[in-house]
Amino acid sequence: VGEAGDDRGAAAVKVQVGEAGDDGRCGQGSGREAAGDIRGAAAGKVQVGEADDKSAVAAGIEAGMAEMAGAVATEMVHARLLVEQTRKSNERAFFADTEAFRSLQLYTGRDPGDLRAAVHQLAAARHVDHIDLNFGCPVKKVLKKGGGAAIPKDRVLFRALCQAAVEEANLYDIPVTIKFRLGLDDSDHYFLDCGRIAEESGVASVCLHARTATDLYGPPSRWHHIAELRSHIGLPVWGNGDVFCAEDAMRMIEETGCDGVTIGRGCLGSPWLFRDIDMLLRGETSALDPTTLQKVACIATRHAQLAVEHATWQALQSKRAEDPAKLAKRILSAHRKHIDWYLNGFEVDDEAMLACKQRLSGVATLVELEQFWEETVKTLGADLEWQRLNVFKGNSQK
Repeated sequence: VGEAGDDRGAAAVKVQVGEAGDDGRCGQGSGREAAGDIRGAAAGKVQVGEADDKSAVAAGIEAGMAEMAGAVATEMVHARLLVEQTRKSNERAFFADTEAFRSLQLYTGRDPGDLRAAVHQLAAARHVDHIDLNFGCPVKKVLKKGGGAAIPKDRVLFRALCQAAVEEANLYDIPVTIKFRLGLDDSDHYFLDCGRIAEESGVASVCLHARTATDLYGPPSRWHHIAELRSHIGLPVWGNGDVFCAEDAMRMIEETGCDGVTIGRGCLGSPWLFRDIDMLLRGETSALDPTTLQKVACIATRHAQLAVEHATWQALQSKRAEDPAKLAKRILSAHRKHIDWYLNGFEVDDEAMLACKQRLSGVATLVELEQFWEETVKTLGADLEWQRLNVFKGNSQK
């Protein structure tokens, strides 16, 4: 379970949180798109706590839909806003009835009391099966307030937050995991201290994004530090950073010895990544077929339909009166970034891509979106082969 994210499909895999059991609970999917972000997770047997499977792979996504998911976490929910029951926080904390394994990621400020209250609210209501704390946010406005990746720099505060969450969650037998980066910058790598403090605080497992906050997402992730953390503590360690294909996930496991792999940007525009990882874990490499534009168009269309359906359901639940046409237009406008990510997986000339994106800018209904994809497939070719193009290179905040 990793960083914040995006839209889900069903997961037919066993999920274990805490000590292993035989209840065979599965993470199952539903659409989740309030502000255009839906979160999913990845493949194989997953255990948070006393790990017994070193080849386990799981993922938290920032956007996309998961064909094969081991665990699914919500988009980050702010602890204080959750306690205040704001509409947006409630929408982000929503789980469908079909989601048998409910994993929620909390973003906390600098007040352990707020975090404890949020964990109590979730746990006492039996709203979640697992809580993940994200200490990895590198956004400047967050860091200026001392939040996100700036929190672990204050080891005393970091320990207080971990202990507050774990103590409250333990009352309801709910495991807490955490995610952090190498450090704020290369002058202070705090990740080994974070791992030690997490272990002493009773955290079930940790996830390391092997970059500093100042790195954002640009320089290559330094996987050797994942191996270093793995040898430094007794907790299960999950690796994060630069997993864009199934082979990347397997290589991370082999090179670092990590207990699992979390995926963020890697699945944007390629939700079948989880299926591919699942197949490799099962030794089914021959089943990995190229994905064509025609197939991607079908997946992307269904993704948009789920986003609109979910937003419509949320509006009804909250008794908000909103014109259906305006709602669809609002959701599809936010959803365009997903279409961009799907398109960016294809190698076409700049002029053809620009023409596609110009047509996309005028889409306001699902019918128009279907027409957009029909025209795109006709123009570029139904059999155009999708390629794993890393469109997230560079020191970007996005």
